[in-house]
Amino acid sequence: RTSTSGPIPCPVKDVEGFAKSWLEVCCRGEGNQDQPQVERESWDEQRLRALCERHGWDFEWMTEDGERRRRANERLTEWRLEESMVSLLQDEAAPEVTPDGAAHSE
Repeated sequence: RTSTSGPIPCPVKDVEGFAKSWLEVCCRGEGNQDQPQVERESWDEQRLRALCERHGWDFEWMTEDGERRRRANERLTEWRLEESMVSLLQDEAAPEVTPDGAAHSE
């Protein structure tokens, strides 16, 4: 056993910074002190409508009619896109393009 004569050096260089960090860690360790919000487990209409309202979504039950309408709108959009592409491809003002990508000049 050895005895020391004199002060013992502190192993931490920045004691104030260490104390501040320690306090922050301890406060986070205590967790969230707010009251918990408990929601029902089932997704009933009221809860679904509240979720949609919170995020700005439109609410609609997944019924056969709704699904049929959604698919019809998808097909209509695809057809309109195809029609617009056809009109672009058939545009006479567009220059002819050779297979190598260079514009064809007459």
